[in-house]
Amino acid sequence: MDRFTVAGVLPDIEKFFDIGDSNSGLLQTVFICSYMILAPVFGYLGDRFNRKLIMCVGISFWSVVTLASSFIPKKMFWLLLLTRGLVGVGEASYSTIAPTLIADLFVADRRSRMLSVFYFAIPVGSGLGYIVGSKVNDAAKDWHWSLRVTPGLGLLAVLLLLLVVREPQRGAIEARPQRTLVHTSWLTDIRALSKNPSFVLSSLGFTAVAFVTGSLALWAPAFLFRARVFNGESGPCIAEPCESSDSLIFGVITCVTGFLGVGSGVEISRRLRSVTPRADPLVCAAGLLICAPFLYLSIICAQASTIATYVFIFLGETFLSMNWAIVADILLYVVVPTRRSTAEAFQIVLSHLLGDAGSPYLIGVVSDAVRSRSPDSFLWQFRSLQFSLLLCTFVAVLGGAFFLATALFIEKDRLLAQSHAPTESGDYVNEEEEKPGEGYIEELWKGRGDVGLDCTVCSVCSILCVFAVNVLVGSSNSVSLNPLPSLSLFLSLSQPEEQLPCYLTHTTPAVEQLVKDNVHLSAHIAQDAKGPRYCPSLESKVLRFPGRQHQVWLEPEGLSSDLVYPQGLSMTLPPEVQEKVVRLIPGLERAEIAAPGYGVQYDYVEPTQLFHSLQCRSVQGLFLAGQINGTTGYEEAAAQGLWAGVNAGRSARSLPLLSLSRTESYIGVLLDDLVTQGVSEPYRMFTSRAEFRTVLRPDNADLRLTHRGFEEVGCVSVQRYQEAVRVRDGLTAGIEALRSLSLPAAQWRNMLTHCALSHSKTAHLSALELLQYQSVTLEMLSATFPESFAPFLEFSERLKIEAVYLPHSELQEQEIRRVRREEGLALPPGLDYLSLPASLSLEVRELLHRAQPPTVSTPLNPLSRLAATPS
Repeated sequence: MDRFTVAGVLPDIEKFFDIGDSNSGLLQTVFICSYMILAPVFGYLGDRFNRKLIMCVGISFWSVVTLASSFIPKKMFWLLLLTRGLVGVGEASYSTIAPTLIADLFVADRRSRMLSVFYFAIPVGSGLGYIVGSKVNDAAKDWHWSLRVTPGLGLLAVLLLLLVVREPQRGAIEARPQRTLVHTSWLTDIRALSKNPSFVLSSLGFTAVAFVTGSLALWAPAFLFRARVFNGESGPCIAEPCESSDSLIFGVITCVTGFLGVGSGVEISRRLRSVTPRADPLVCAAGLLICAPFLYLSIICAQASTIATYVFIFLGETFLSMNWAIVADILLYVVVPTRRSTAEAFQIVLSHLLGDAGSPYLIGVVSDAVRSRSPDSFLWQFRSLQFSLLLCTFVAVLGGAFFLATALFIEKDRLLAQSHAPTESGDYVNEEEEKPGEGYIEELWKGRGDVGLDCTVCSVCSILCVFAVNVLVGSSNSVSLNPLPSLSLFLSLSQPEEQLPCYLTHTTPAVEQLVKDNVHLSAHIAQDAKGPRYCPSLESKVLRFPGRQHQVWLEPEGLSSDLVYPQGLSMTLPPEVQEKVVRLIPGLERAEIAAPGYGVQYDYVEPTQLFHSLQCRSVQGLFLAGQINGTTGYEEAAAQGLWAGVNAGRSARSLPLLSLSRTESYIGVLLDDLVTQGVSEPYRMFTSRAEFRTVLRPDNADLRLTHRGFEEVGCVSVQRYQEAVRVRDGLTAGIEALRSLSLPAAQWRNMLTHCALSHSKTAHLSALELLQYQSVTLEMLSATFPESFAPFLEFSERLKIEAVYLPHSELQEQEIRRVRREEGLALPPGLDYLSLPASLSLEVRELLHRAQPPTVSTPLNPLSRLAATPS
């Protein structure tokens, strides 16, 4: 408002100090230059110190200087320029810092709305500046009084800041751990911002907005006044006070278009976000590109119709004002919280240096240059300013192009700012704190291309957590199965005495609608990386399976924990939207989120570049495990971490590396799938991936693997190994005892009356075959033949399982023996299958050459597995 009070009484100032257009333009240029120079200073301070107090000091200083400028004598125009320059202190303080306070008080749509309210101040304040300047001038018959109104408003603003506004914690509302928001050096901040395409391009687009706004702010009333003088609708300014109706009308237009433009821009952008995540820069581009022709028409039509000029100015300013709040919102979500004040300052410097700092002066210089080559008349006073203002239309089109370019990068930069924290190097990392060896890993990762590691992008999202105290269990179904873990068969595990039930609830149509309305805010949906198929986010489920209710399991975190884990609610929506989603689910109406869900996009190494030991083929001694290999899930990561750790230890001790066959463990299946097939999406382990799944059961894991853990790896204790040997011998003896007892079917029916043995069976059956029947137990057989089976009662459950799976496992054991024989036939690494003298088709040669199988069993088990290997 203060800035444009001067524009509202500009003809009076020109008359009072006897200055021309170029010196008049300097009033705005000096102010903007000061504002531009001081903005980085306040940006640096605002990122590091109490923002509220900094704003109070800046606004107080501005109020005092503005009041002092109204007492400058007639012969001291230079002093007026100086005071206008010092006024930049106040605007630099609040315009740099205030948006960052809003960003830390609100998020998502609420932030956009609050920013629109804040940025109403630009067009509305500008309009009020014209109105106050002209009306106070008319009332007091002295333009000096126009500069004495805003200082009082400034002091009122300081009081409200001190008494009402609180200083929020930086980034807290965005659910960022404060320890990740480290403050880096100012030069590091500038380097990081300069590498942010969305920030740089949107700042250049905003520069175009500032250029047009600055030109119109200072020169539009004067241009309209000269147009009316040229048309004979008004007389020239011969003595003070000059006729000021144009300033009044332009002020009203600026106020109204500010309300319409800022509000409509925010609302249009909000609605379009559900269609495209690039809505913000596209709306900004449309505003400038539509504004340009209306500005051109307003300038051209001024000589013919004043009314038409006002109409076109109204339309042009409305579309121009659509940008203000949106540009600020773009900056806040593509820049991390600890760099936002610096980013605001950088944007202010750029936009004002190339925008409204120079545009009023440039327009004035061009106007004076045209007038100096033309007759001194009212016609050329008007024409000179008309020709110079045509620059605004070209700059508006250029700004629209910058915003269109911003749309190309906005999704990536927004995701980066939401998911990462700054470091002194200017890069971004996900970790909250540096772990041992991270420096080496970071350098290795930067040079991954040099060592031949090909990488692909993938994504996952986490599940939120809620406080159990607010979960209404009566609105959901209790499920308490309490199964005994399979490991208890050989690890002497007991059932815990105290168990907590889980609860089953479902999403509702209201949840689906809320997710659809806010899906444009989801980082998981916006990114191009492929997410997990088997644990999709809530957003993915809503989009893929509309109209369905989705299960949500409420799982207590522990006996002594007050947290509940809602399985099925992984999402990456903003925290306040997640809270609304949760409270629309039956049983969670009063729930409070303890930790919101979040999304992570990450690079993974193509696992076909690894050996079965998980060592990189191209980097000796480098072992990879977990998500870096393209897998997802806790168990998958744990399995790889175990095996990579085993082999890393053996490598450090110069021992031969170990591998697990897919015939002996699920870890072997996992490793073989990764190494031979690779992944095209986050990999999860399922029993269906194993050809020998009737043999690879959890109940017999000790028989398959404990001896290897003890004899080869050294990760199994003597006591556990001895117990495994005892159990193995007992099961073997029990199976032999069951095999050795064979009786006719009729005799078994007579001895075991509860046995559902068909009367059609007449052949002999062994006790092991009889145990396959559901109604037969080892306890029943032991009661009939105590001497034969009583010694094996401790293995009754395991012997029952062995008997049930016997017909299938015997067939699979034959295939396993064949595969293991072939696994002993190693193939030389780097074998050239393309020129190998063998009867192989070209397709098979290419598959073998790409996969480089370590043994004969890999390509023979079967080649179709290799055919799935991504190229």
